[in-house]
Amino acid sequence: MARNSRSSWQKSFSFINVGSAALAVAFGLSSLIMTGLLDPVVAFLTQHKYYPLGATLAFFALAFASSNTRDFRYYHQFEKGYVAVVTALMVAYSALPVVQDGVHAFGIYGRIGFFTAMMVVGAIVSR
Repeated sequence: MARNSRSSWQKSFSFINVGSAALAVAFGLSSLIMTGLLDPVVAFLTQHKYYPLGATLAFFALAFASSNTRDFRYYHQFEKGYVAVVTALMVAYSALPVVQDGVHAFGIYGRIGFFTAMMVVGAIVSR
């Protein structure tokens, strides 16, 4: 019976349209920016640095759960390594000031590079 529940759970996540979900999130964020409601949220999240990490890892897991390739056999060794390294970097960025300083040492380009690395991980696990 547990196998049927898991199968049903996996089936329900397989129907998530990642593109539509991403557009809905982008619409919500742009609406928050437009109305000025994002400022208190950003201030709260910068004071509590582990909430964004938890949310990022939760969305990361949901993207993996809703993908068509939930088995690690379908990933190349490079993809597995890349996902592991960037995930470790995400955790280190939240916990270690030296990693934050390293990313911020490159100014906006360091943050853009780190964001791009995270988006590539999202693309890998959600394919």
